[in-house]
Amino acid sequence: MIKKTLLVFLGGAIGAVSREFLVLAGSNVHGHFPTSILAANLTAAFLIGLVTALAVKKGTISKDVQLFATTGVMGGLSTFSTLIWGTVILMQAPGQAGIGVFYLVVSMVAGLALVQLGLSIGTSLRRSRLG
Repeated sequence: MIKKTLLVFLGGAIGAVSREFLVLAGSNVHGHFPTSILAANLTAAFLIGLVTALAVKKGTISKDVQLFATTGVMGGLSTFSTLIWGTVILMQAPGQAGIGVFYLVVSMVAGLALVQLGLSIGTSLRRSRLG
């Protein structure tokens, strides 16, 4: 129990700090559109799919590494609250409601697609190791 908690804690710290660096690096690049948060969410979606697919085959990725990477790092990198907060900020700005909806839809649709892509690539990698 303590080991798993520490894995999530450490992974979450890495993910959260990485997200903050992305946000700070992209804060003034594209005006009000939260490009850096979108990039963090989409990157995490892809990596969650990839790691999950690789973890399916016992021995490819251990349960501890999977927990550290998905729940910890990716959970810290991409949080639902961050997605919603970015959407709310856009929708509250005068004349930006459409951009807020666009941001939410792109985040959800592209995020789902990238999870599927990560699963597909991870499954292919796993199969090629069996080959």
